[in-house]
Amino acid sequence: MATLSPVLIHFHSPTSFLSQKLQQLLQHNQTRGSHPLLPPITNRHPGPAKPRHGIPSEEWPTVLRRVVENQEPLRKVADDYGVSYETIRRTVMAARYKSDGGQYTRREP
Repeated sequence: MATLSPVLIHFHSPTSFLSQKLQQLLQHNQTRGSHPLLPPITNRHPGPAKPRHGIPSEEWPTVLRRVVENQEPLRKVADDYGVSYETIRRTVMAARYKSDGGQYTRREP
């Protein structure tokens, strides 16, 4: 059964350019002991290994003060707490809701 890949035609003959380049690369790797054909192993997602999924309600006034009064960026506050900036945005909204006595008012963080 023939494959549908048009690239395999270039590797079919041992004297083809791509086949020779592959052989040179494999020989070079064996002498160096490394494997550049394999991608380097890195973390796929930067950040803490065990990210926090929320901020305790005792910390909400502090977060609200930092964002609203001190005008700190959401991402900076999020980095300090080890959460996403979206978590900080939601925390600010919840802290405002709680401080307003349960009245929802639309304000920018």
